[in-house]
Amino acid sequence: MTQGARKRAEDRKTLEDFPWASSRTLRFTAQGEFPLAFPPECPVLLHCLEFSMEHPLTPSYHEHLEITLIGEGRGRYTVDGCRYELSAGDLVIVGRGEFHLIEADFRTPLKAISLHFMPELVSTPGGASLDFEYLRPFHYRGKAFSRRLPAVAVPEGWTLGLMRRIQQEIAARSEDYPLAVKTLLCDLLLGISRHYRRTGPGRVLRDQRVLDCERLRDVFAFIKGNCRETLSLGQVSRLARMSPAYFCRFFKGVTGTTLTEYVLRTRIDRGMEFLSNSSLSVTDIAYKTGFSSHSYFDRVFKRLKGVTPLEYRRRLKGY
Repeated sequence: MTQGARKRAEDRKTLEDFPWASSRTLRFTAQGEFPLAFPPECPVLLHCLEFSMEHPLTPSYHEHLEITLIGEGRGRYTVDGCRYELSAGDLVIVGRGEFHLIEADFRTPLKAISLHFMPELVSTPGGASLDFEYLRPFHYRGKAFSRRLPAVAVPEGWTLGLMRRIQQEIAARSEDYPLAVKTLLCDLLLGISRHYRRTGPGRVLRDQRVLDCERLRDVFAFIKGNCRETLSLGQVSRLARMSPAYFCRFFKGVTGTTLTEYVLRTRIDRGMEFLSNSSLSVTDIAYKTGFSSHSYFDRVFKRLKGVTPLEYRRRLKGY
């Protein structure tokens, strides 16, 4: 066995040691937020998730920072309207308030390890400027900035090894585990920061994104609660206290998609829940989720998922 083949075999074994769960266990608020309850002594969590065709399509956001490693498979990651093709070994970084979603290829389930952490663990407001350098890629981006670090940009197995050690420290919960986790996290952030220093990310402040999300909280909740109804642009823009024209530009700038597309994705999310957890017919589900006809539901579902609702249900049940 060659050295490269031996290393890949070791990485596969390491991946098997992570506590994998289905992406269907993820839960979001009505506003589209992904909240996490971090341990106060060490605000770091690892999610090891297997994504497949049934993963919800509606973009979500969170108030912490995220580094995701693709362990196996292929798929796509959309962040703030930018779409990245993914394969094993790639990294994706996501900042506060940035709408994002991950989708696996239909024929290839995807395994992803997401490291979630509060930035205050690394750099506190008013603290040492040197500490902030660890987080610079999450705050300053130029126009050509890519949130994806291809596998070739980092040493093979390096990220996986660090995340495995972080997972072990969190599981062991020894007396000094917060210090160990912070040290390993900073090591990972240093490698990411060096990559972006080489590629020259520019200096565009992005913290405004958090404030923009706050302005749309009521809109997200309203859409989630009323997605089966006919929602007019005037109705939703009034809720956001914006003119219709400005709302359209603002909403797409924050979510990366139009209001119409966001509503359709929300309806498809609801339809997927019915297909997975009920015996309702596809026609009944179409009407329950706000579609005017079975055929329209089929067309939108096929466009977003690559299969029809009936094919989706059959594959979930294994026949």
